[in-house]
Amino acid sequence: VVLFSGCKTTKFVPEGSLLLDKARVKVQPQKEQGLTKGEANALAGDLKSYLRQKQNTEIFGFWKLQLHVYNTAPADTTSKANKFFARNAHKVGEAPVIYDEELTAVSMQQLAQAMQNKGYFRVEVDTVQKVKDGKMDLTYMVVANAPYTVRKYTVDIDRPEVREIAMQKQRKVDKGMQFNAGVMDEERQRITSRMHNKGYFYFDKSMLVYTADSSYKDNTVEVELALADYVQ
Repeated sequence: VVLFSGCKTTKFVPEGSLLLDKARVKVQPQKEQGLTKGEANALAGDLKSYLRQKQNTEIFGFWKLQLHVYNTAPADTTSKANKFFARNAHKVGEAPVIYDEELTAVSMQQLAQAMQNKGYFRVEVDTVQKVKDGKMDLTYMVVANAPYTVRKYTVDIDRPEVREIAMQKQRKVDKGMQFNAGVMDEERQRITSRMHNKGYFYFDKSMLVYTADSSYKDNTVEVELALADYVQ
């Protein structure tokens, strides 16, 4: 521990670059829209998986042990002993994550897309950046705004064997629910599994397509389920 504490975390960060010290996601709670602090924190935890660049691995939530192991390597590797030690330290440890502005922009797009898939079509994503001692502390700020709900759900399928399953009470998509692309995909998988059980082994969920109309001004969307054109 004493050895690692003496290693500078930016030891192998190139000049002019920054170590990505922290990469957080924060979702702003909005009581007037039903998003409590607990729900906002849970949502932020889910969204972190969409970041295209994350900080070095941490133990106990703060100790970058693998980065410290990497940094124990000597900078001067002219001698065989130093070269051997450096090679093993770099092999066991973890190289510093260098902040990448382009990956930050991509992460913002990914966060916005993920929120829209959950029904937050008017989401706002921004970043708060703090630079100190060659390190970047990066926070993605997400303002969800009011989510969209399904105002009408229709099944436009003429094939009785498929329509019967799609209209069952066990369906996952219905009027009044918050729009959620993940849940809608689960519904396609449910119908597909039931079709397989009925002997339609070549039925695939890609044969089911949704059309969503979000042009209404009251944060609602009309959803229609149909068979793909080539199936029709």
